[in-house]
Amino acid sequence: MRGRAGQLAASSSYWTHRSCVLASTSQETAPTREEKQKLFEGGLGERKVTFPKNDSPSSFKQVLEKKFPGLKNCGGYELLRSMVGSRVSLEKLKMPNSVFTTSYLAAESNLGQACCYIRPIQRDVEMIQLDNKNEDEDEMVFEECLQCKESIPLLKLRKHIQACTQSLSSDEEDSILPKLKKRKRTPICQYMCFSQTNIWDMSYLFQRICQGHSRSTCL
Repeated sequence: MRGRAGQLAASSSYWTHRSCVLASTSQETAPTREEKQKLFEGGLGERKVTFPKNDSPSSFKQVLEKKFPGLKNCGGYELLRSMVGSRVSLEKLKMPNSVFTTSYLAAESNLGQACCYIRPIQRDVEMIQLDNKNEDEDEMVFEECLQCKESIPLLKLRKHIQACTQSLSSDEEDSILPKLKKRKRTPICQYMCFSQTNIWDMSYLFQRICQGHSRSTCL
């Protein structure tokens, strides 16, 4: 009985709910499936978030901004839910004087089981590609590249393999192709230059020209 009671107490001290961060300050409708996918790829979109169940506004804010870092620079945000009888139109949740807390959202607000939409107030939330996010290396999963044997984060493995394969293919082609030796060209002046003493000797001139043609190197 004590174990069961302890589990119930532990589960009641946390509140898990579906939350979806919108990128635009002016969005009035729930995002479509395609929009949700783009938001998710940009580090926003719909996620399940677990909050400590308490009356601390700062605790709620810290958990939300840790899950969605883009909310830190948007100049505040408001919470919305889909309107009753509509899956598209959104309406704002009434904010208490003490600002939103998990205890209020879980027990007192009209959120219920509906998805909680978070919309920025002053500035659109910047969408960041997942590849460029600063992930904690202790929480990242690594896999060895079978080509270069380097340990790569699983999130970036496919892109690495494409670049790694192209690099290896290029190296193999370079090793297969024979290295061509540069052919040394013999300047024509080698066959046409004479000393001053022989410049009027026409027979000597004719002989040197014929020698140049016979060697098949005359330009």
